[in-house]
Amino acid sequence: MTGKPALKLVAPVVSGATALIEAEKFNVWFHDTQVLKDIAVSFDKGLINCIVGPSGGGKSTFIRSINRINDGIDGFVVQGELSFKGRNIYAAGTDVTQIRKAIGIVFQKPCVFPKSISENVLFGLQPLRITKLEKLCVVEKQLKAVSLWKEVSHRLNDPATSLSIGQQQRLCIARTLAINPEVILLDEPTSALDPVSTRAIEELMLKLKDRYTLVFVTHNIQQAKRIADKLIFICEGQIIEQGDKDKLFNQPEHERTRIYLHDEYCEC
Repeated sequence: MTGKPALKLVAPVVSGATALIEAEKFNVWFHDTQVLKDIAVSFDKGLINCIVGPSGGGKSTFIRSINRINDGIDGFVVQGELSFKGRNIYAAGTDVTQIRKAIGIVFQKPCVFPKSISENVLFGLQPLRITKLEKLCVVEKQLKAVSLWKEVSHRLNDPATSLSIGQQQRLCIARTLAINPEVILLDEPTSALDPVSTRAIEELMLKLKDRYTLVFVTHNIQQAKRIADKLIFICEGQIIEQGDKDKLFNQPEHERTRIYLHDEYCEC
């Protein structure tokens, strides 16, 4: 890329806001292709922070940058600031393992391990020395948190792959909760699910939003209308508009926002 700037390491930022995650002039390239352009946004606890936009617009790239999953991709370069609790997560010396522990992620397709249901819940706790009873308590607590305990309590040693797709996705969320994160990223977690399972995940997010900072990507505009609090519309790597969900649906400032939210078509 001609003139591509080097990675910019900025000093920690002290913020008076309640947001745990904040981006300011955040840019991403993969080799010569710029994917994100001057992203500026914050995500608050107690809200479902929902990112919408057309395919290829940069939504997944952005949330995968938040817990540094993109680090291993060839040609990945960032510039600007992406902070967690006031500190730039791309600054030199950042402990990426701790970042990923504090910021969990749930993907589009359920990613269960070839282990039992209970072992999947406990997977992130393997380095810890905890008793068998403590393990059982963790399994029960997190499966109850995702409304899965009653369905699987009699078969905890069964393979996780024996669960339905919707159950597997809730199991993935339980596994994320078990590591006690502060932020949960959800990258189109219901796109592969049937309507019943989709509603179960939506109800789960509504329960979790008071305890965690949730960042949720979806292509489903009606889903965003049902459960989003804050809406962020991204197209061609830029935030076109952001703010209260009702305002963006009813009185958007930009015509592109109105067209996308009402016609699901983008003229970016």
